[in-house]
Amino acid sequence: MGSIKIGNWLNFTGYLRHLGPGIIMASTAIGVSHLVQSTRAGADFGYLLIPLIILINLIKYPFIVVGYHYPQQRQVSLVSGYLSLGKAYLYVFLSIMLLAAIGGIVIVVWVMAAILQNLLSLPLSTPLYAASITIFSIFVLYRGHYQILELFIKSLTVIFVISTLIAFIALAANGLEIFNAAYYPIDKLTNFQSLAFIIALMGWMPAPLEISVWYSLWGEAKKRSQKTQRDFTKELFDFKLGYCLIIMTATIFAIMGAESIYGKEQDLASSAANFASQFINLYSLALGDNLIIKWLITLAALMVMLSTVITLIDAYPRSLASGSNLLKYQNHQHHRKLYHLIMIFCSAIALFILAFCQAYFKFLIDLVTIIAILSTPFFAYMNLRLSKQLAGKAKKNHLIHLISLILLTTISLFFIIMLVFY
Repeated sequence: MGSIKIGNWLNFTGYLRHLGPGIIMASTAIGVSHLVQSTRAGADFGYLLIPLIILINLIKYPFIVVGYHYPQQRQVSLVSGYLSLGKAYLYVFLSIMLLAAIGGIVIVVWVMAAILQNLLSLPLSTPLYAASITIFSIFVLYRGHYQILELFIKSLTVIFVISTLIAFIALAANGLEIFNAAYYPIDKLTNFQSLAFIIALMGWMPAPLEISVWYSLWGEAKKRSQKTQRDFTKELFDFKLGYCLIIMTATIFAIMGAESIYGKEQDLASSAANFASQFINLYSLALGDNLIIKWLITLAALMVMLSTVITLIDAYPRSLASGSNLLKYQNHQHHRKLYHLIMIFCSAIALFILAFCQAYFKFLIDLVTIIAILSTPFFAYMNLRLSKQLAGKAKKNHLIHLISLILLTTISLFFIIMLVFY
């Protein structure tokens, strides 16, 4: 009996040791797309968009899970898979990554800097906060590589998820308006601005599809750091746990927005600094408005945004370095040098924009949104092509992939029509 308990414990700890890429994936998605977009969905539409949030997460799942299945069966990342489809695919992938990298890093650092300003209230400008955050992130990644990235993100995510669940339970204890018809404003769906937001929400939710590539690259990095044989059964648990966290937190943020803001004549702020303050107050009121809880929630929001900043500063350069290395060197040593150079380059450009081009922030957000939505069918198609190379259950999902691809392409076409005609 004792040996069975020890065996179960060892098996459980084995699963815990293999947690990593899935949790990092979750922390990347929880950042701006959940923290901002899900909360805004609840604040503006009540409970109306929650089924849509869950649905779009499920529609994108077949393509994102290719980031697990492809390395499992082919022993290479999705970047190598894209190269196998033809160099043209890899060049397009790298072009999208380069455009998205600058804008993505700017946006998350900007929001993070606003939360840090709210926490510390020091007489420092946003660019100075942003520079401090970026330099800290680069230092963590440069010195610690993947091991520190994983340890850091897992710790931050655990703290944030616990505080989020506490806030949600406290809110739910007072009763939810889930059966209140007033919280389902169907008439808003005929409004152009509402439709534009819904399409943008679907584009960002749970994250751009390149997150499937990042997951496969983080899996490779974890293998190199551990220098052991990969256990794909435990890695699948890691992936599914991360994706469940993504759906759970997106739903909770939407409910928080609906219960705390919707119908109360209080609009969400458009600026990052004001939104950060409003978000913290939202959580504080749910848990009981006192100073200790406000600091706890501020710290939790700070942690989740810091994890998103670090993961994006890692993910984009890692993707660009991997693709560039495959095209020219195919050598791990060159990959590491490229990774560091690209990370510093992208971060420097982002800081330059933060310091001197703040007037173009709205344009930058729109640009990143457009890239995310329009590139979705491209990534979905490539992942569909790669899934055909797989065997077993991964290949049996072909019809689901096809249906999901049609739905995602339809969303992108609607977005193009709105850009052209409105």
